[in-house]
Amino acid sequence: METKIIDYITVKLKEYAEIPSVTGNETVFLERLNREFITHEGMSRRTVTNDGKGYYSLLKCGNGPDLVFCVHTDRVPDPKTNEPYKNKIKQNGEFITGQLDNIISIAVMSYLNSIGLKFNILFTTSEEICFSYPQIDEVMQLYGMVPVSVDIDVYSQETDISSGYITIRNKSFSREYDQETVRLLRKAAEENDIPVNNDSGLSHDEVFHLMRAVPGRNGAHLGLPIYNYHTNREAVSVKAVLNMISLLKAVIEKNEVETEEEPSALLSPVSDNYK
Repeated sequence: METKIIDYITVKLKEYAEIPSVTGNETVFLERLNREFITHEGMSRRTVTNDGKGYYSLLKCGNGPDLVFCVHTDRVPDPKTNEPYKNKIKQNGEFITGQLDNIISIAVMSYLNSIGLKFNILFTTSEEICFSYPQIDEVMQLYGMVPVSVDIDVYSQETDISSGYITIRNKSFSREYDQETVRLLRKAAEENDIPVNNDSGLSHDEVFHLMRAVPGRNGAHLGLPIYNYHTNREAVSVKAVLNMISLLKAVIEKNEVETEEEPSALLSPVSDNYK
């Protein structure tokens, strides 16, 4: 079973790697994800554009659950050429390598969607220039959901990440995450024997920037430890990917609620020129 899951993840990563999606040019990738992610019964999609370009896309479950998982669609360019990296995804048993930030998290969420799980997911843009937080803020204003960033965390190769732990912190730098959500995530990890690291790695995530920019906003962060940050040689432990899938599956199944219809104005796909 685990081999089939990793095969699925690797195939998705290779497909995603073929789509250039550097910051400011995420539209094609967003459109691809809108086609790929299924709106299961009781789910709806909200797609927002800004000056004709993809701004964000939200997959939503009726009136619940309350969490929204945030994954960013933009990647950094090769600093030598300022063009998209030539990205070769490889899986060698213990690690998956390539430019993984943040297509690895999108592949994880794609797997969960493919097995029929219902959850809220927000595909954001412009995260790499620290400006995806207004998109999260808008979704929070509209629906009152609590954001959970699902992203990578940066580790040096002097740190052993092969055991497969994931990161769930109380805070990032000086900003404290929503403690109720942190406890929920940690409880799910404990109940499913998932190893967690709470106090190392760099966490410049979307929710951190939201908390820093918008007073009163809060959420949480789940991190996949990687090496070789912002290169096309990033490496993530296969065990960590499997553990992230297990954790998210447990959280989603535990918090899944009956969905009900909402006003059609919020259910139907829209195109806003949001500034």
